[in-house]
Amino acid sequence: MKSKLLNLVTHPALISFIIWLIVIFSLSELFSEYKVKKVNEIFCGNSINYYYDLDGDNESERIYFDLADNKQTKTLIFKGNKIIDQFNIEYQPVPGIFYYAGDYNHDGFSECFVFTMNEDSIFLTVIDPLVDRSYVVGHRFIDIAGKSVQSVNRPNIHPVTLIQNDQTGSSDFIFMISAGFSLKPRRLYRYIIESDSLIKSPESTACIVKYHLTDINDDQVPEILLNTHASANAPKETPYSDWFGWLMVIDKNMKFVFPPVRFLEYPSYVKTVPLKTDGTVKLVIFHDYCGTDTISSAFYLYNNQGRQLSRSPVTGYEISNSELFPNAGNNLSSFYFLKNLNGDIEEIDCEFSTISKFKIPPLIACNPLAFIDADSDGENEYFFQGEGDRSLIIVRNDFSDPVSLPMNTSGVLSVSPVITRNEKPKVYVQAGETGVFLQYSGNPVYYFKYPFYLALYGLLLLFILLIFRLQRYRIRVREEMGKQMAALQMKAIKNQLDPHFTLNVLNSIGSLYASENKREQADYIFGKYARLIRETVISSDQIIIPLADEMEFIKNYIDLERFRCNDAFSYKIETDPDINLQKKIPRMLIHTFVENSIKHGLKDSGGKGVLKIAVRGEPGRYIITIEDNNSGTGRKDEKSTGKGLTIIKELIDLYFRLEKVQITFSLKPVPDGDNQVIGRAAKIEIPV
Repeated sequence: MKSKLLNLVTHPALISFIIWLIVIFSLSELFSEYKVKKVNEIFCGNSINYYYDLDGDNESERIYFDLADNKQTKTLIFKGNKIIDQFNIEYQPVPGIFYYAGDYNHDGFSECFVFTMNEDSIFLTVIDPLVDRSYVVGHRFIDIAGKSVQSVNRPNIHPVTLIQNDQTGSSDFIFMISAGFSLKPRRLYRYIIESDSLIKSPESTACIVKYHLTDINDDQVPEILLNTHASANAPKETPYSDWFGWLMVIDKNMKFVFPPVRFLEYPSYVKTVPLKTDGTVKLVIFHDYCGTDTISSAFYLYNNQGRQLSRSPVTGYEISNSELFPNAGNNLSSFYFLKNLNGDIEEIDCEFSTISKFKIPPLIACNPLAFIDADSDGENEYFFQGEGDRSLIIVRNDFSDPVSLPMNTSGVLSVSPVITRNEKPKVYVQAGETGVFLQYSGNPVYYFKYPFYLALYGLLLLFILLIFRLQRYRIRVREEMGKQMAALQMKAIKNQLDPHFTLNVLNSIGSLYASENKREQADYIFGKYARLIRETVISSDQIIIPLADEMEFIKNYIDLERFRCNDAFSYKIETDPDINLQKKIPRMLIHTFVENSIKHGLKDSGGKGVLKIAVRGEPGRYIITIEDNNSGTGRKDEKSTGKGLTIIKELIDLYFRLEKVQITFSLKPVPDGDNQVIGRAAKIEIPV
């Protein structure tokens, strides 16, 4: 079983598959269905740009707001690089989204709606930049903004939509103003342009943070679903105090569709999205409690009359950093729950059961920067601010196919689609003094990903198979080398334990034991012989041994040879103290030369022979010399050194193939003063 499992794990097909999965994961962004890239970047200075196709000719005009003059807002309308007209609007824009464009009078040309503020007064100006090139509404007072003694917080404007007025035949402009510490105003407004009249929602100090437009009663007119925050800035006794979260729905006449529903106390959020079940639109409420009391956050389901239908506790989300989104693409039959800034998302049904889970890149905030049609395909996309490198993250309206683009900017002021004839649509994003044009579109290589993935797996499989074949070839080569080394080992052992040498030593030891006064010498010699045999047997399976083992073997061998030939020669071994005696060398590398010196001269030198062995260290190498002086007696020619040197050459060659270390040796004669050869010297060089 273990063998089968090992074969499965090491099979080329499985290894290729694992590598294939890793590569596919790393290439996922390359083959995403959509892509985004930076097209151009401009310097804006103290100005803000918006883009909108005001005349419906599939060419966006640029609406340029010059904020350099703190007494007025210079508004220029550009067609390409040419100025259509300039409008000087009193005062500076209010914080937030102060601009809106729409065709209120249905003449085919859109008007521009601009909010400005002076001291504590909020104004609306409507201009017709293309037809009459005039002010439709000039400097219309909207409301008084309250002031807080402990804050310079100013109200934020949220343009909502244009809604048809059946009596005038034109559309009315709906917008929202939300205030923080200044408390006022916190209302929705319907401005009837034709009659210059303003309708306000009921007085309230509920802190409004977001809205959704949805037709909840099937009258073909959308209602406004408000998200509120219990921030506890207003007194408790004020109408719809922000000490509580509120479920509020406002109709086109700026009245409550049903009495607001109160949700517990500060601190908390009430977030609302529409959900369609049984053919009717209902309301999902997420009560996000942020305090320390034992109050559990929960999902609630309400009908369109404000009656609670069900409740389900919510856990595992990031408090204050979560958001609900309607699923318009699925006919509102489910909703999306963005659970945290890590980008974890769940699709949830009417019974608050999770349908699916997915993930987008980490975010700075859960509220999107914009919800616009970036690629002109008829569907809006969400724009978020990404974490870390201040990236811009774009996802489809069902949160699929996220793409990101590093921006290295913060404080986004405007996001608007840019349409140019004969060009792909672009998106303009301004953050601070920098404006960036992006291009978000379908990825043309997306549909090639499956053929590419199949081809990639095939190539990986071929590559792994090639590696396996090369590895098997290397194994066969090493096996052949092992067989050669095994054969050389046998030759080495045979040479080291020459039968004549062994018999002579044993006979000599026996003779010593036969004499009473030489038994101590016999024990000493027998010990040397035993150590020699022991070293030979222990290293019998090794062709590469430490230098120390080779030197120990040589010393024992020399002592035994001197005993055999009645001390016919003397010897001296010198080793530098800094030599690493654990350095691996081929077996018999030194012994063979020592054996030749003794066999071919020293044993017959009659007491005059001298054998010198030196191990020296030089930069980058060890030098081993074996030098003898045998008075030239009985010395054979160096070519007749027998099989020993042949084995050494083969061992050195195998050692190089295995260790990639090239050992070299040389032989030269040793002359006397009369230039007569009296001995031989061997020199071995070992790279270190």
